[in-house]
Amino acid sequence: MATIFERWGSAKTALINPWNVIEEKPDFPEVCITTFSADMIDRLAESRDGKKIAELCSANGNLPVYEICYGGKRIAVFYPEWGPLPVRPV
Repeated sequence: MATIFERWGSAKTALINPWNVIEEKPDFPEVCITTFSADMIDRLAESRDGKKIAELCSANGNLPVYEICYGGKRIAVFYPEWGPLPVRPV
C-alpha cells in the first residue's frame, strides 16, 4: 500500500502550501529571513531602515514583518514566535 509521500514524485509544490490558507501578498520580497530572537530582528530592521510591510497575527498579538534592502535585494525579516501564523497586510 503506497502512502501519500510515496506518490509525491517530483511535484513542484508542497503537500500544504501557504496559498491554501492565506491570500498572497502582492510584491512581497522573494527572500525572507527569520530567527527566534525578536531582539535580533528589531536590531536588523533598525540598522537597515526596515519598513513594516505586514503583520503576523497570533493569540499573543501582532508581530511586524519588515522589509530591508541588502546587496540591492529586497528581504523580508520577522520573528515567528512558535510556528506558522497568518499574514495580514498593513
